[in-house]
Amino acid sequence: MNQLMSQPTHSLQQQAQAALNQQNYAQAALLYEMLMEQESDIIQHAWYLGLARLLSGMEAEAQFTWMMALSN
Repeated sequence: MNQLMSQPTHSLQQQAQAALNQQNYAQAALLYEMLMEQESDIIQHAWYLGLARLLSGMEAEAQFTWMMALSN
């Protein structure tokens, strides 16, 4: 995981999008969480994190993610 944290944001975005495309929603969620920590001002990360959670069957967590993004 430390290796992931040291990667540039652009690389993490590409990996997260690839994980979504490959239906690896848990990995996508992890990467979008990391992106949100690095770039908390970019709401797109929260939208995709919510999507990954929704597609993995975590509807309540997805809704919470989106509501928190809207409240900021």
